[in-house]
Amino acid sequence: MSEAAGHSEPPGRTGLAIGIAAAILLCVFLVLGLTIWLAWHLLPHDEIPQPPPRGEGESFVEVPCWFSDGLLQGSDCAWLFPTLQDNDAQTALPVIRLLARSRKPSRRATVYLSGGPGGNSYLYSEGVDFWREWMQRLELNHDLLIYDQRGTGYALPALPCEPVDRVSRTLLDSGLDVDAQWAALEPAMLECAAQVHADDRRRGLYSTATAAQDLRELVQALRQHWGYDEIAIYGVSYGSRLAVEALAEPLPGVTGVVLDSYYPAGVDLTLAFPASFALQVEGFEANCRSMDDCSLGEESLRSLLAKALQSAAQKPPRILADDYFGGETLAVLIDPPTLMSIVEHALYADLGAAELPDRLREFSAGELGDAWRELSSDWLTAMFDPEFSLLAHLLIECRDTPPSSAELERATLAPHPDWAEALRSPSQSFALCERMGVPRNPLTQRSPNLPTLLIAAEFDPRTPADIALREARSFPQLSTLVLPIAGHSVVDFDDCAALAAGAFLNRGVLPAADQCGVSPVTGQTTASHALP
Repeated sequence: MSEAAGHSEPPGRTGLAIGIAAAILLCVFLVLGLTIWLAWHLLPHDEIPQPPPRGEGESFVEVPCWFSDGLLQGSDCAWLFPTLQDNDAQTALPVIRLLARSRKPSRRATVYLSGGPGGNSYLYSEGVDFWREWMQRLELNHDLLIYDQRGTGYALPALPCEPVDRVSRTLLDSGLDVDAQWAALEPAMLECAAQVHADDRRRGLYSTATAAQDLRELVQALRQHWGYDEIAIYGVSYGSRLAVEALAEPLPGVTGVVLDSYYPAGVDLTLAFPASFALQVEGFEANCRSMDDCSLGEESLRSLLAKALQSAAQKPPRILADDYFGGETLAVLIDPPTLMSIVEHALYADLGAAELPDRLREFSAGELGDAWRELSSDWLTAMFDPEFSLLAHLLIECRDTPPSSAELERATLAPHPDWAEALRSPSQSFALCERMGVPRNPLTQRSPNLPTLLIAAEFDPRTPADIALREARSFPQLSTLVLPIAGHSVVDFDDCAALAAGAFLNRGVLPAADQCGVSPVTGQTTASHALP
């Protein structure tokens, strides 16, 4: 027997050593596994999602998520294969559910419908962070479902429109009038439209009616595959039009709908804009004069805008603006149409009543400082937003909107000569839809017969509150919350509106008559039969 063998450890001590070593190795593997898990879930690693092969009869397929999510948060991903398919490529819509409680789905859910038409739902890591914050703002106590409507975001087939973006950039500083700019831009639009099969353009594959069918199929899939008992719908801007269209007929499991910045069907908001904007300017001025820091003085807001437009017509200034998405600085010639568009966007983005008079005076005086660069940059970035599908927007609006004409537009602009030229459409633009091969099939107003909360900003230039209230007055179970503020997509910038929407989505609770400090003059919460 060797010396080493004669001095071997007792069996008990050897087992203990092996156990300690095994425990250490187990801890190492656990730490390594946790590190890998954390790296996967906490570090950005987004991939471009691709739908799996579609099995026979499959319409909803769960897949691993393509984005990172938080350690204590849970999310699931899937693809919806809608019934109506594209002639040239498979149609598939990506779906995400964000759990209100980690790894434990709720029995109730809210489906969010993005605006546009053409806006996507930000189905990537940074976007998911935004939606988590959105849930917190509303104090949502249940799961949130988001998806990309067909033609937007990650939905397939994709509808890129790079030629329009490229040509538009060359026109920013061209000095051409609206007709000459249109002549340069229209060929690029027609080139983009040709990406969609001619039969699909004719049958309205990209329309609100089709998107509504997609939504109904999604709700059915969510109940069948993810087991939701109750579903609420939240539609913002165009998403509110989509919601109303989809809920015109009863949809099992849907218990209520929020319409934020309601975009009614059957209304051409471009034609309605001059008269509606005039009302908003008057109301905006009255709201400004009620504030201690309002700088209007003896002048009217309308006269300040008229002076600025006159200045832009006589000698349009040139300003450097930043495209935040594209990461470049571009020269922009601010002629009357561009000025009007920048002012509209500033109101849309919640420009305060006390600030607008000063900005208009600065423009008339040729003092385009930092504030104007910021306004112009915000507008420019929105113009070239890569998250927005211009082609989907054009196809849907062409299908849904009543036909118009230069003569009809002139009639709507006649009472507003001070901004008529700034709002005039290119004469050839009225034939665009026919040239794109999209027959018009205007939507008619529908009425969802379920609890409905309409939230609006009184000075919203995109979806005016007065038109929204008028068109929604026939809804059987309507309540409204109209805030005396400027802006669009109200819950994104108003905390009180966000909490009111959350209470409705969570428990069906309607806002109180004095919610958010709204007075009977500027807005109210009321049943539809009491609307003015």
